[in-house]
Amino acid sequence: MQGGVQSNVVPPEFVVGFDVRLAVTVDHAEFEDMVNKWCSEAGPGTYVEFEQKDPKVQVTKLDGSNPWWLAFKSACDDM
Repeated sequence: MQGGVQSNVVPPEFVVGFDVRLAVTVDHAEFEDMVNKWCSEAGPGTYVEFEQKDPKVQVTKLDGSNPWWLAFKSACDDM
């Protein structure tokens, strides 16, 4: 959080930073829409800036369609 440098003075700007890590089940677009809605409800001048925004990565399939998983599972089963 950043804003102002002394008591009883309203700062021209207030900045809040968040490190958000989404679960694999969360839709990224829906989450961003929700945050943008919060900003619009907070009033004019409230907005979101992303320092880093990664695309959604699909969950690794743990079934017969993934040859890497099959090799790993086979090696573990042999232990």
